[in-house]
Amino acid sequence: MSTTQGVFTESVLNALRVKMAENLLDSRVKLQFQPRANALKTLAKATTASFTPLNAREKDYDVELEWINVCSSGVESFTSCSFGGDKASTNIKKYSLSYDKMRPFTIDEADFTNNDFDFAEVMAKLMLKADVELLEDFAKYFISILNANVGSDAYTTGAYYCAGDTYIPANAWTANLMPYLMMMSQLNQFNNPILLDDGLLYQAFLAANFNAGNDNGKGAQAMFQGMMIDFDLVNPVAVNGNILTDYLIETGSLAWANKVYHAEGTPTINQDGIIKFSQPTKFGNILPLKYDVAMQPSCSTNNLTKYDVSVRLKADIFVNPTGCTETNTGILALNCGVCQG
Repeated sequence: MSTTQGVFTESVLNALRVKMAENLLDSRVKLQFQPRANALKTLAKATTASFTPLNAREKDYDVELEWINVCSSGVESFTSCSFGGDKASTNIKKYSLSYDKMRPFTIDEADFTNNDFDFAEVMAKLMLKADVELLEDFAKYFISILNANVGSDAYTTGAYYCAGDTYIPANAWTANLMPYLMMMSQLNQFNNPILLDDGLLYQAFLAANFNAGNDNGKGAQAMFQGMMIDFDLVNPVAVNGNILTDYLIETGSLAWANKVYHAEGTPTINQDGIIKFSQPTKFGNILPLKYDVAMQPSCSTNNLTKYDVSVRLKADIFVNPTGCTETNTGILALNCGVCQG
């Protein structure tokens, strides 16, 4: 990798990206770079809005989101020559992005003059590590957004209803809970819900699949197949601690947005010698985020180059601003425990 100022070209950047991809194809190395961010897969499935990054002249906003809302005011008595009513509307909103984090690292060519490791190899691994850690941190941010926007359960006659919340005893977290959650979804006007499980149902889910070949095991597997389920055994627990909580999320209730400021192709070098470019995450199967990368070169031993690197993620997660009712946010919390109300 050339380190002369002005020679960090697009071909050098592409070579770095190829090296990152090669690392992920190596089964031994790949084990080091597996983001524990499954909750973001739920976010990707729940997002139906589309976003457009705004240009620099929009000082107060970063992106524009386009939501599609389909709500109904109900059936009315017939009135002659009266037409029209609610319609599917496009709700366009401008937002600023409040999640703005970076993962810095430093790499010095001088450290690799008598080293078995190649500079480009280590650089690629450091970039992958930054990618993984930013994804994992954003997944925790997603859990905090869910907690801040939990709606009120409309299944008021349900066995686990508790003053707008839902409390399910520990012994009830089995396949037999799924019909209750399906009914709860219907009564809360969730048409295409996703269950984000923090591990409360994970063992029961695995057991149902292991026993699917047995006559008495088919029913449990069938119940689990009645709803989309994602498992994240790390991030909900990291945010909520000992408070065990699952989330029932309606498709379309959430959206994510992301903005970068640097070009994805040829790196640019400003008058201070800072090298800038953007690149997509290598884990787009989780959530297709993009990062801004800034590299500040400086002289090191024997006129070699040291790079101080910043990998930045500017993004955010939003809740649909127009729900069908005030208390229906499209997000419900399922708490493990007994109602205290």
